[in-house]
Amino acid sequence: LNVSDAELSKAANALLSDPELLPDLWFHFSNMSSARGDLNGNIAQLEYIIHVLEGGPPSTVQKRALSR
Repeated sequence: LNVSDAELSKAANALLSDPELLPDLWFHFSNMSSARGDLNGNIAQLEYIIHVLEGGPPSTVQKRALSR
């Protein structure tokens, strides 16, 4: 984003000071946090699959994590 720190701070303060917006902000933060966790899990799975496809030995710990 081509936005200064001061502009971001001003916008954040305006959003946080609106009591009607806070529940929506928390909802979206929760969704983003969940999505990030899901992506981290997907990255770990993909790294393991690539490792095995490249001829690396399978790990029982990683295989158990993939079967969940």
